[in-house]
Amino acid sequence: MSQPNLPNITPVVTHFRDDTIDLLLSSIAMEELGMAHILNAEGEKIQYALGTIPGLTGPPSSLADILNLNESVRHTLDSLMKQELLLGSKLDSISNISALAGPTGAIGPAGTTGPTGPTGSTGAAGATGLTGPTGITGATGAAGVTGTSLTATSGFASNTGGGVVAVVIGGTAISLPNDQNLSADITANAANTMFTVAPAGRYYISYQINLAAGLLVSSRILINGAPPASSIIAPAVSLANFTNSFIVNLTAGSTIQLQLFGLLGEAALLGGSAGAALNIIRLC
Repeated sequence: MSQPNLPNITPVVTHFRDDTIDLLLSSIAMEELGMAHILNAEGEKIQYALGTIPGLTGPPSSLADILNLNESVRHTLDSLMKQELLLGSKLDSISNISALAGPTGAIGPAGTTGPTGPTGSTGAAGATGLTGPTGITGATGAAGVTGTSLTATSGFASNTGGGVVAVVIGGTAISLPNDQNLSADITANAANTMFTVAPAGRYYISYQINLAAGLLVSSRILINGAPPASSIIAPAVSLANFTNSFIVNLTAGSTIQLQLFGLLGEAALLGGSAGAALNIIRLC
């Protein structure tokens, strides 16, 4: 038995791999469209038998007619389901073809380089444009107003001479007569124990006290006669060095004092260096 032969097809049609894949996918889509028409026809058969097609009424169907129709539709659906399985297998095969890389074609021989063409003539130089007039210089802007520095309100004072502070339970102010650097709006009293701050604002205040020997005594700042809690150092054991800082809001004309308290006795300040010091700086 001879093998089947395809007839000659003229003209010869040549497709690349991507084109072939597109055609195969299109054929699946066409088959799906055909099956959709078959399903629609089967539905219309059922509608006709049941008399539910608008504007079209056939002879009344018996129970036997309905059962025969149902069997016919079932056979048709079985056939369509088998066709769907075949189309699914066909689609999987096409997807695998799409994923595989085709064989690399052989590199063709290099073409010969053609002769160099003649050099073209140089074009004429364009005319130089005229220089425009110089624009008028703009007026100089007015000088800005110099702002006021808040930290210009500041003060420093210390005690570098040492000496003894006679501490009482209620508190004794420490004199700070040395190295005073006070702005014009901060003044000290005659004993250099109280400093008055003229402008109201938010202030950073820090202090340090260095004793010649450890002592069970407490330190604090008095503002207008009352101590802010954040300014107090009240140790449970003897200390020789006290250092603290805090931020506080001051009213205009507030007074500031550095004190030792909580002991009835004498506290010897360290001599030759800052036995005690106070810083006052306005922030805003």
